[in-house]
Amino acid sequence: MRVLHVYKEFHPDASGVARHIDGFLRSAARLGVKATILAPSIAPQAADAPYAVRRGGLRALAAAVAAADVVHVHGARVPIAAAAAAVARGFGRPVAYTPHCYYDDRRRAAKWLWDQGPERALLAGAGAVFLLDTAWRDYLAGRGLPTGRCRIVPNCILAAAVAMRRPDLAPARLAGCPSLISIGRLDPVKRLDDAIAALSLPGLETAVLHLVGRGNDQPRLEQLAIAAGVAGRVVFHGWLDDDEATALLLGADLALLPSEREGMPTAMLEALLLGVPILASDIPGNRAVADPTGWTALHPLADVAALAEGIRSHAGRAVPPDVRAAVAGRFSWEARAPDIVGVYAEMIAQARPIAKLVRRNLRP
Repeated sequence: MRVLHVYKEFHPDASGVARHIDGFLRSAARLGVKATILAPSIAPQAADAPYAVRRGGLRALAAAVAAADVVHVHGARVPIAAAAAAVARGFGRPVAYTPHCYYDDRRRAAKWLWDQGPERALLAGAGAVFLLDTAWRDYLAGRGLPTGRCRIVPNCILAAAVAMRRPDLAPARLAGCPSLISIGRLDPVKRLDDAIAALSLPGLETAVLHLVGRGNDQPRLEQLAIAAGVAGRVVFHGWLDDDEATALLLGADLALLPSEREGMPTAMLEALLLGVPILASDIPGNRAVADPTGWTALHPLADVAALAEGIRSHAGRAVPPDVRAAVAGRFSWEARAPDIVGVYAEMIAQARPIAKLVRRNLRP
């Protein structure tokens, strides 16, 4: 089975969508999937990657699509994904679509126009639409967009790979009492300003917030920390590789995820699987992890006082074994990759007569 994955970039060390693709394909390779990833911007390919990576844009689509049995496109409102789906239909190839997450915080008018055209066509024309949670089906339905092809397959992690990151020796404890950590891109949608503001509230005078990641929100966050008088207790570590980030995570008392929007947060999954408590905002994306696993550490979105109270209550709390087992069973690629590969097989079987007709018509 030859599958082409298309997204606007492929940087698994810095992108949640790219990490999703990488994790799935590593498990799918064991099920007979031979995959190629096409993206205009790519990172150097890992030596152990069981897939091929090609840098290319619109001009490369036709050849890449023609060589595939299935085309799987990623990212909501992504032009190259919509174009790849259109080319695939022209070649009679089945299309799978994972929108991941819809962000509506900026350029709402432009996004509404896109939704009425390319997004609607992509959702209606795909053989399968993989949504990370049922909340996204409600989101689409609320905007009058097609939901008939939707299947729920959550974002997942490679449980074995996450477990292997645990160092042999106990990691050094991070500075702070409690020590707090957030791992992910520095973007306003993550609402890290709430975490910075919480440091100035009673009971958190000795807390230190460690931020791992990079992004265009760092200058604003630095200024907010200065204005709040807590700049000495906010540490920007920048980008770290997985092993380094995991070592810091394991040295923290509590991880934070105060975001206003998440698709299906791998940071939350990895923390729980490793036994590190995490306090997350009470939004659909985070609740999609918390509810099935029995994890209850959630705080009302944008409520700094509640966030501070949650920190005081949950820092150092143990993650129960049944929560960790639920993460591995429900949200690991080892357990869920067969669901997507099975859909690929169904689409290929249904598309073969159409593909034969297209090939016949394309002959000179």
